[in-house]
Amino acid sequence: MELRRLFPDQATTTVDEVASGLGFAERAPADRPYVALNMVSSADGKATLEGRTAPMSAEVDRELFHQLRTQADGILVGAGTVRIERYGRVTKRPDLQAKREREGLRPDALAVIVSRSGELPADLPLLAEAPDSVRLIPDLATGMAGLRAEGLRSLLCEGGPHLNSSLFGEGLVDELFLTVAPTVAGAGETLTIVEGQALSGALTLDLMTVPEAAGHLFLRYRVS
Repeated sequence: MELRRLFPDQATTTVDEVASGLGFAERAPADRPYVALNMVSSADGKATLEGRTAPMSAEVDRELFHQLRTQADGILVGAGTVRIERYGRVTKRPDLQAKREREGLRPDALAVIVSRSGELPADLPLLAEAPDSVRLIPDLATGMAGLRAEGLRSLLCEGGPHLNSSLFGEGLVDELFLTVAPTVAGAGETLTIVEGQALSGALTLDLMTVPEAAGHLFLRYRVS
């Protein structure tokens, strides 16, 4: 799949090149994992909880979504999103498992689920497909510290909107990957990609790269 790099240098690139060697783990602080937040929005700023990947946008976006999962020790997600989207094993494809190993990571990404109740549906595919690759944390403050003590250096967060808001509000987002799609499709009510507590102050977003494909923009920011 070919993308067009708009910034800093206009040139063609590939999904694999865009989502390789990002070095999340190398920048991990001592007290918590490095957090890269992955969001998908439409041009009008809306996102849907139902039909997250297939109806949201194009094949190139779905591939980038899976390729980004090869860059972090674990995938951080809210319990509500896990239930709605029926999460299964995070890393299924052999080529992506091999890429994770080349990046110095275990073949399967750990699924880190923020659940205040500490419970998930017993019929969740993830629990059947990869029960040893699941961690439940009741809150971010103690949960992040515990994950770092366990040896996790990096997390790719996949939402939902209340978790995104908490991460920003508590200053726990180090990078942001934002896909801007021309349209959002899918059943059900649409929600904003950040919903919950108000931010205590302004965020500084430093734009690093902007690839484009099929009318979709893929923006990578450093957050401070």
